[in-house]
This record gives sequence, structure tokens and C-alpha cells, in this order.
Amino acid sequence: MRCKLIFTFILLALFYGCKNKTVDTDENRPVWKTFSKSNTAGILSDNILTIYISGTGSVWFGSDSGAFYYHSNSWNYPPPDSFNYTVGPNKTVKREISAISEGKSGSMWFGLRFAGSYGIRRMNTIDAREKWQKYNVGSNNIRGIVSYELNSEKIWIATTDGASIYTFTDENDQTKGTLDEIPTSNFIDPMINCVAINQKNGYVYFGMNTGVSYYNINSRSWSNYFLPNDYQSAIRSIAVQYTSNIVWLGKDIGVTSFTPGDTAQHYTNINTGGKLPYGTVNAVMTDFFSTTRWFGTNAGLVQLKNNEWKTFTTDNTPELPSNIIKALYYDYVKKNLWIGTDKGIAVYNESGVQ
Repeated sequence: MRCKLIFTFILLALFYGCKNKTVDTDENRPVWKTFSKSNTAGILSDNILTIYISGTGSVWFGSDSGAFYYHSNSWNYPPPDSFNYTVGPNKTVKREISAISEGKSGSMWFGLRFAGSYGIRRMNTIDAREKWQKYNVGSNNIRGIVSYELNSEKIWIATTDGASIYTFTDENDQTKGTLDEIPTSNFIDPMINCVAINQKNGYVYFGMNTGVSYYNINSRSWSNYFLPNDYQSAIRSIAVQYTSNIVWLGKDIGVTSFTPGDTAQHYTNINTGGKLPYGTVNAVMTDFFSTTRWFGTNAGLVQLKNNEWKTFTTDNTPELPSNIIKALYYDYVKKNLWIGTDKGIAVYNESGVQ
């Protein structure tokens, strides 16, 4: 979906550059940009839980106060009440969004955290008469949503009680489809912490406390990868390098990378000489087609480019709102890395933020 839009983005960039008689070169673009609720209208909260970039290039943010997005140099959001749910004996209104993805015909899917039975909300981008729908996936804690961009007929939903698949059944109607639970026998553990998909080959990866269960869309087969005892730690985040099919796992302690059916490597605070901070890796992201990876930790943003480690913290990078990095997403069209923290949003691009 994103690949189809690259040519359009290039044409638009050329058009506006000529129209304004200016060219936004690498030399005059900052490497970092920072956004927060206090200085940016349209941002609902600084506590970012998840990030997703849609096929139109909109950068979506899930927060503890609803969803909002950045598009064409402006910030906006759907009605926050669209995500309302109540919790606790006093019925406190919440709208915590822990997962975002895109489905058929640009429909946007949102997973809520501790929202009761109807933890999935879908936004119809075509028919305003049926703008919103709710889905019950049998869990009140959605941990991830992914779709296969080359075939967006299915939405994969991971929860702390298992996983489900939504299948669109009418190519002309976003609101028609079936929701099926994936048998828990396919998983190492029914409690799933995170999910990711390789957009090149269709492998879907589910991270759990002791390993990964993954599904090959083409062969329709399931496989498992078990973490070795010495490096066993709950998996909290997953990212994939598409061309090599290397899977990167952020854990409560350390990082593991593995290739399905092949080798694995394990990184800890000790064997990296302290370059990887001790503690939970909340988010993992790759540049998809090359050899750069980023790890969001509670002690800053860590980059592993080829074999070289680099750490960004508030001490050496004032533009970073916080050292607690909760979400990451890479824009492979503009080469921007979007960073969600508990105190705001940052964008990083070593060639200049676009």
C-alpha cells in the first residue's frame, strides 16, 4: 500500500518545490524535531502508547487520551469520545489506545487497553453513515494489530487472551466481515504480548513470555521459536527486517534476533559492554530493507547500525522529550523515525527531518 504511494509523494514534492521556488535540502533541515501537547494544537496527550503510518502517509498516535494524527504539516484527531469506555467502581472514562493498523480501503483499526469486551474500534473512511464499529475479541487488553499490505483482506489481532482474525467478506463494504478466534493450540502460550508482520513474505509473528509463534500466510503453516534458557525473558516488542527476514525481539531483559529455521543472536547489557541498557525494551523498529535497528528503552533510544551501537538520551539529545521510549515507527518514504515517549513526540532523521 505504501509502495504504491511513493511515486505520488515524489510528484507532490516536486510540484510544491517548484511552486514555492524553494527546495528543502538536507542542509537546512534539522536532524531532530519535537512536538508536545503544550506547544502543538491537535495533540491530545504526551503519553504515547503506539505509532502507525497509514498508506496515505498519515502518522497516527495512540495515547492514553485517544488517537490523533499528523498529515500534511497539520495535526488532527477523530472525536475522542469515539474511544470512550469506563473502568473501575467509579466508572472512570478512559480511552487508552494500545494498537493501530490499517485495513481494507483505508479503514483504520484501533485496539484499546482494558476496555472491556469491545476492545476493537474500526473507523470507516468511506461511508460516514457507518463511521464507527465495535468488535468483541474476548479480551479487554489488545496488544497489537497488523495487516498484510499486499493483501489487506485480513486483520490480525493479538491480545493477552489469544489472537483473532477479521476477514473482510465484501470488497465494496468495509463493515462486512467475519471475526474468528485463532485456536490457542497454535501458540506457545495463549497470552500474547506483541505482534508484527513481514510485509514482504507475509509471516506473522506473535511474541510471548518464552518465545515466538509465527504463521506463514502462503503455506498456511505454524512454527515456534523458543528462547534458550539463558536468554529467556518475556518478549515485549517485535520488528522485522523485510529482505533478510531477521526478527528482532525486545524483551524484559535484552534483545534477541533470529531468522526462522536458522540462527539466533542474543544481546544483553553485559555482552554489549553496557551499550544496551539493562531493563525492558519497550519498542523495536528496523529500517525494513537495510541494517539499522532502534530500541526504545526506559533509559533512552538505542541505535544499532550494522554493528555499531549509539545511545540517545536527554543528556546528549535535548530534543528528546524523555528517556522513556514507548513507541517507534519508521517512515521508509521520508526516512523519518517517529519516537513516542511518556512526555511527547520526537522525529529523528540523520539526513534532516522531512
